[in-house]
Amino acid sequence: RRGQPKFRQKLIDLYEGKCAISGWHPESVLAAAHIAPHCKAGINHSDNGILLRSDFHELFDDGLFVFGVCVEVG
Repeated sequence: RRGQPKFRQKLIDLYEGKCAISGWHPESVLAAAHIAPHCKAGINHSDNGILLRSDFHELFDDGLFVFGVCVEVG
């Protein structure tokens, strides 16, 4: 996809080459995941990305792995 290598490199730099979940860090298994789907949001910015191992990325894309969001109330 256009812009994907640049997006991935930004996330590798931001996450210091480590998966946000496991900390596993061989660069060859790391994938740049869009938090809000790129096809819907069109946002290819590091604020809309998370660095994941490729297996976690697949689970996330398939909706089998989700991230909780904390909202401050009061």
